[in-house]
Amino acid sequence: MARAVVGTEARVHEAAIINTGAILDHETIIGPAAHIVPGFALAGRVTVGERALVGAGAAVRPRIVIGEDAVVATGAAVVDDAPGALVGGVPARPLRRAAEPVR
Repeated sequence: MARAVVGTEARVHEAAIINTGAILDHETIIGPAAHIVPGFALAGRVTVGERALVGAGAAVRPRIVIGEDAVVATGAAVVDDAPGALVGGVPARPLRRAAEPVR
């Protein structure tokens, strides 16, 4: 999308969505069908797993793994790995497992 930046040696897999104004720094990996929403800033060497969703305005520090089916809430600051969970806040903490229904 417009104003998206994909850094050196970054890899974006099939069916992934990189939205307007998203920044994917060097050596990042975006898994199949992952969704990176507008304004997301991803530091270098971050991995976003298959079908993961990263919310608007979220930021992720270098070398973090966001697991399959994980959801990163809007505005979250991810400083630790997020394996298959809904994470949010500053710093981001697990709010619930991604497989749990929203109530």
